[in-house]
This record gives sequence, C-alpha cells and structure tokens, in this order.
Amino acid sequence: MSQSSLADDLDYLRELASSGARAPLLGGRFLAWWGGVITIAYSCHYAVLKGALAAKPEAINLIWLAAIGIGLAGYFALVRLMPDKPGHGSAGNRVMVAVWSAAGFAIFAFFVGLVLSQFVSPGALHPNASLPLVFAVYALGLITTGTLGGDRLLSGAGLAALVFVALTGAFQAHAELYLIGAAGVALTVFLPGLALLRREPASVV
Repeated sequence: MSQSSLADDLDYLRELASSGARAPLLGGRFLAWWGGVITIAYSCHYAVLKGALAAKPEAINLIWLAAIGIGLAGYFALVRLMPDKPGHGSAGNRVMVAVWSAAGFAIFAFFVGLVLSQFVSPGALHPNASLPLVFAVYALGLITTGTLGGDRLLSGAGLAALVFVALTGAFQAHAELYLIGAAGVALTVFLPGLALLRREPASVV
C-alpha cells in the first residue's frame, strides 16, 4: 500500500468518524411520546385534586395505571415501527439509548419502592416526593445525551429540568405541584422530543 493511499484511507476513516459523531439523535419520538403521556397524566391528577373532573381522589390511581399502560403500549409500538435511519449506531445515539433506558428503570424502581412501602409501613406513602426525583433523572438524561450528542437543545432542556427539581420541591404541600409537573414535562421532554423528531433524517442513505 502506497503512502498516498494510506493517507487517503486515514482521511476517509477520520471523516467517517466525524460524521458519526455529528449524526442526529434519533430518540425524539420516544421523548415526545412519554412526555405527552406524562404531561396529560399530571394535568389530570391536578384536575382531580382541584375537583375539576368531578371524580373521587381514588381516580388518581386509575389515571396513573392508564398512563403506564398506554405509555408502554405506545413505546413498544414505536420500537417496532421505527424505521432504520442513518446514524443509529453513532456514539450519541448509543449513549441516548443507554442513558434513557437506565433512567426509565431508575424511575420504575422508585415507584416499585413506593408500592412496597405500603406493606412495610402502611400509610407512609408520599407520592409528591417523586416529582423532584423524576426531574432530577430527566436532567441527568438530557444533559448527558445533549453533551455527548452535541445537541444544545437537550442540554438546555436538562438545565430547565433542574429548575423544575427546585420548583417541585418547593410546592410539595400544594395541588399546584402537579400543574408545575405537567408544565415541566411538556417543556423539558415533550417539546424537545418533537424538535428532535423534526430533525431526523428521512431514511437510510
């Protein structure tokens, strides 16, 4: 192999690696889906607490069971229907999958703990405390994927999520906690997810 062809090959590999690093993030549909579902669930939760839905407080459990069921059904449907797109194997997209999978399992484990607490310490359930934790997990996921994927929108959404950690911590004793939660999820997860989805490449090239 000549020195010239070796240099050409190295330039090609360097360009290939660079293009992979700049590949658009492809998880927008999942952020938008879960962001939409959780925003609606928080809004309904708030409406029940304020008496706007003419429903008993027990309806809150049904709201969240429905949100989990609909959310998971939609998620698995999106996984099956998601087309193969360029950049799916890039470092940024691999990190996005790993980070948000871990985030989802962390939130799920926390809620399992809340349910189990009713058997260990009946009456000690404090679901309001979940909101600051959820936004902290969102912040970690958004800032990590935004930084490693070179996406300032996600990094900015992560910083906004930190603001909602403080806000939801401050409003623990108020029904407005869930209205703040709905606004926070819409701003930091749903809308950024839609923006990512709009920037996705059309198909494999």
